[in-house]
Amino acid sequence: MNNQIKLIKKIWKTGAISLVVLTMVFGGLFLNLSAINATGTPAPNMTINHLASGPSSSSWGDSVTLSPGDVVHFYAGIHNTVVGSTATGVVISASVPSGTFTDGTSTATVRANNANTASDNVSIHINGGGSLEIVPGTTRITWDVDGDGNKEYDNTFIAGSPLEGSGILLGDQKGCNEFIIQIGWSARVVGGPEPSPTPTPTPVASPSPTPPTGGDINITNTNTNTNTNTNTQNQTVNVAGVSVPVKQPETGVGVLGMASMFGAGPLGLALSRFGRGRLLVGREEENLAEEASNLVADRIGKSKCV
Repeated sequence: MNNQIKLIKKIWKTGAISLVVLTMVFGGLFLNLSAINATGTPAPNMTINHLASGPSSSSWGDSVTLSPGDVVHFYAGIHNTVVGSTATGVVISASVPSGTFTDGTSTATVRANNANTASDNVSIHINGGGSLEIVPGTTRITWDVDGDGNKEYDNTFIAGSPLEGSGILLGDQKGCNEFIIQIGWSARVVGGPEPSPTPTPTPVASPSPTPPTGGDINITNTNTNTNTNTNTQNQTVNVAGVSVPVKQPETGVGVLGMASMFGAGPLGLALSRFGRGRLLVGREEENLAEEASNLVADRIGKSKCV
């Protein structure tokens, strides 16, 4: 009897232990089955690592300091951590503060049709404030799509930017380290707000003086005109000699007549002495000489130069 009781206790203990073990096994199996979708594949789990680099830093980090005119480079590493799973319709998008800011955040987000959504942030500081604008043609991707070691995208430029619209559709991503997607894009810092222009002062005209009412108004205008005219005329007269005019001025008895008269005087005197003419000489001789003398004196008076 005692042996039967001992056997029953032994069987009960063994059964209890087996029940506990089976419970643990089936419980774990149930938990694993809950992670499998309807197609029999595990559910993907998405993670993202967001970094940035600027001119003032030589390495990638989760914060960056910029100045107006700088170009900042952004990076996102997208990882599906569940081996054997496939995330379908993976999309990468990003956002930065709009408008002018001094301190802000860049947020990179990954989502998929059959997986969770994951995000990561980078802190941005702009000296003096500024805004970020997309630099076109800077989006590039590195990705070994099938994980065979040959990258289908090796720092390859692609169209669009995670900062534009709803992001970039990348496609399906398998789960494991060899399927990690690396993507980068760039933006430029635009200077802070321009100072408001100082309004140009409007010139105010001086008020015109108001004449006094009543009485007479005296207006005095003083005009001073000073004219100084200096006229200098220099005349040089060159006298080469005394020129006797061809025609004598009509001033009386001609010189030739006078000369003839003086020449006739002696002739008459000779005739009076030696010929018939002598009879005519008497008192008239003296009168003739006196008349000739008066004519000569009168001619000399009229021919005097002034």
